[in-house]
Amino acid sequence: MQIKFSTDNGPMMQHLIRLAGAVICLYTSTVLASTYSFEQAQSKLLTSSKRLQSSALLSQASQLQADAVQGLHRPNVSLNVRALSYHQTADVSTQPLINTLNQQISGSIDEHIQQLNAQGLDPALSELMSSSAQSLLSRANDRLPNELHLDAKDTTVKPSIAVTLPIYTGGAISSLQQIAQLNAKRHLLSEQEQQQLEKLNLIGKYFGTQLSQSLQSTTGYQFQAMQLHVDHAHQLEQAGFISRGQRMQFEVARNHADRLHQSAALTHQQNIFEIRTLLQDPTISQLTTPLFINTNEQPNYDALLEKLTSNSPITQKLSTDVRIAQNQVTLQEASKKPKVFALGEVALDDQDWFVGIAANYTLYSGMDRRSQIKASRLQADAANLVALQTTQDMTSSLHRAYLDIQNTQNTHRLLTDNLIAALENLRIQRLSFQEGFGTVAEVVDAETRVHQIQSDIATNAYHYIMALATVLHHTGELDRFGEYLYRADTTMIVTE
Repeated sequence: MQIKFSTDNGPMMQHLIRLAGAVICLYTSTVLASTYSFEQAQSKLLTSSKRLQSSALLSQASQLQADAVQGLHRPNVSLNVRALSYHQTADVSTQPLINTLNQQISGSIDEHIQQLNAQGLDPALSELMSSSAQSLLSRANDRLPNELHLDAKDTTVKPSIAVTLPIYTGGAISSLQQIAQLNAKRHLLSEQEQQQLEKLNLIGKYFGTQLSQSLQSTTGYQFQAMQLHVDHAHQLEQAGFISRGQRMQFEVARNHADRLHQSAALTHQQNIFEIRTLLQDPTISQLTTPLFINTNEQPNYDALLEKLTSNSPITQKLSTDVRIAQNQVTLQEASKKPKVFALGEVALDDQDWFVGIAANYTLYSGMDRRSQIKASRLQADAANLVALQTTQDMTSSLHRAYLDIQNTQNTHRLLTDNLIAALENLRIQRLSFQEGFGTVAEVVDAETRVHQIQSDIATNAYHYIMALATVLHHTGELDRFGEYLYRADTTMIVTE
């Protein structure tokens, strides 16, 4: 069975195809668009951030390095194999040996002849025997070479096991181990600090996007209000109540409001782009957690200061830097102390072995050890000064954020009162306009005032959020930020 489409229904088919395409596009945009609460955004960030992944890998590597040096005080056992092939030559003079032999042989002959003479040997025969022996010895000497040429070649393989054990290193091993452990702790604190910074950055971008959306809506309302002013001004100009110049003043104000609205819209688009990039999700279309403020949050400043020094990863990392620098001084000072090792070696192919103790003390080195020690002490002093200055800067920033929390809470109460008054004024202006006593301009101004106060409330809430995040960041408690979204005194700032 075949299905055919008639060409007579071409326009109808094209219309159906366009309609189907529109439905598909609408469905696709709906499916692809995604929304994020703050908790979802934070969870996504912690699993996708390349900086956090890199920091975690560095922390693991540093811990492995610390584990690697913990056995430096243990024996070092090594298998040695020496394969030797040698060729040695030497020329040895034989004259000293010949002279010695001649003396010994001549002495022995003389001794035996004297013994024979004592036994009654004929002197003539004795003389003959002596001269014959000397003649034979002389001929023998002539046959001996004056020197010998020695030529030795051999190949040998000698396996052995050697053991060395450090007994005293002047504190070098303990300093290296301590530095490695402190470096591992420092990288762990750096990982925690990076997490805090990523969360702080997310808070700024997430709620900055919410603020830009609120400002976009507010400036849009203001632009619409100014457009109504312009329309009303045209009517008044045509009726002769205002001049052309007065009408143009309204248009200038309208254009200014339009420029502010376009700027707010561009800012919001950029913020959406940045949050998409940060979370690596190009489908983000809306953030669902609104701006908020805790109306009764009153942190204790003294408690905050105590947490600054005890909980903050930054201050703990600076303290670790000071300890690392101090151990570097000890390590450099160890270079001026003697080293003592126990050592031994046993051959595997025979019964040869040895054990002993070796000591080493450097009398002179091309490296100026005094300068190295002095440099390490200066670095330790510098690390201590950096820690003190950074703590002072963080204390100042903490105090500023602490005051900002109080200021934004007070400002919120004032703005809330102003909003109530502005809404009441808007209600009155609308009633006056409906009864013929008010003007469109008065109603528009009242609406504009309401939207401006709402914008101020949103901006103030953003400042509160950043002040709260700064306090939690400095005290190492930024993980508790989400708790402030659901407290009893939490006021959500929702843009309508």
